[in-house]
Amino acid sequence: MAPADTAGLERLVRTVRSDAEQRKRLVCNACFLAALAQLHPEVVAKPKGERRWRREELDALAAATAGRIDDADPVHVIVGVDDLNVNIRYMKGSLVYLRAETNPPLRCMMYSSMPPPPGQEEPSADDSADGPKTPGQDETADLPTGPAKVLDDADASHALVRAVLERLNDDPTIDTAGGGVDADDPEAVATWRAARVRESLTAAHGAHWHVVHDAKPFGAAVVTSGEGRRVLAQRGRYSFLVWRHSSSIKSPLEAIRRRIRADLPALRRGARTTFLVVCAVYALWYRAMCREEEEEGGGGGAGGGTRPNDDRTAVGIIAGAEPRLTTFLCAAGESAAPFAFFALAVMFALGGGGTASAIGARYARAFARRKRKSA
Repeated sequence: MAPADTAGLERLVRTVRSDAEQRKRLVCNACFLAALAQLHPEVVAKPKGERRWRREELDALAAATAGRIDDADPVHVIVGVDDLNVNIRYMKGSLVYLRAETNPPLRCMMYSSMPPPPGQEEPSADDSADGPKTPGQDETADLPTGPAKVLDDADASHALVRAVLERLNDDPTIDTAGGGVDADDPEAVATWRAARVRESLTAAHGAHWHVVHDAKPFGAAVVTSGEGRRVLAQRGRYSFLVWRHSSSIKSPLEAIRRRIRADLPALRRGARTTFLVVCAVYALWYRAMCREEEEEGGGGGAGGGTRPNDDRTAVGIIAGAEPRLTTFLCAAGESAAPFAFFALAVMFALGGGGTASAIGARYARAFARRKRKSA
């Protein structure tokens, strides 16, 4: 592949929204692009060529993308040809939303589920009302009649199908929607129905339920908490994918580690800023509290170095109350200066410090600045 073609390939997929660290964003971008190139090389070769996508093709693309992601937590992948409408809760630091500049543009959302709330662990499939189907069960018994219909219930329990159809058959009224939904806006009504489905299932069976809907085709590769917890239904032009999944509960140490990893970019910025402030304060204190020893002439004086300023009226409380600490800090300033300068240079060079890097270097040099011995 020519260099120009390689550059165009890199620009084909971009990140629209994400709260994940940069490495994860790049990995998810590469996985989606690799899956698209493998299954549909003609789209990658000619991205501006118009194409009509079917749900089965988008399902396969989502599955191929999910199969390439190696993450500690299960990842849900949704691929569509329009801005995705989702009613979900996701783990912090796991969301990546991509857009491929094809015709029509493809959207890909990847995220991980949150763990269940304390004291609300998911029951096993056999004990749950939304568990697997019972052998010999009448598939149509007790199912509500109405405009909503089931598209795929291969992994859905009878109770789940019934609950979803009941909510999708609802229409917004003053009592149910409180007058906040425009009944003449199909998108607003579909969003209201998706929220009703999730709220009713959460109230009946606990967290966490995920609902994705759209009027255009979309595919998904999702993970469920057990059998019988995924259903695809339709009302009018809108398809609704409903499934249940919560990530496993981690130990306190694992939770802390994941939180630190999710907040790592902010922690790095905070560490650089804190180190810069400490260096600046130390430099100002050093210049005010310490003075250079000068050679006293005739060879009888001691060599250079620093010591606390003996002018108590100018020095302040610290030198009077803690002379040993002041002496130590004045002597340590010279030794710490090269290390402070090096640490600041590395931290800001790796983090793109810019103006802050120059300011940090200036204060670091102040630690090392010493008066020359007088003649």
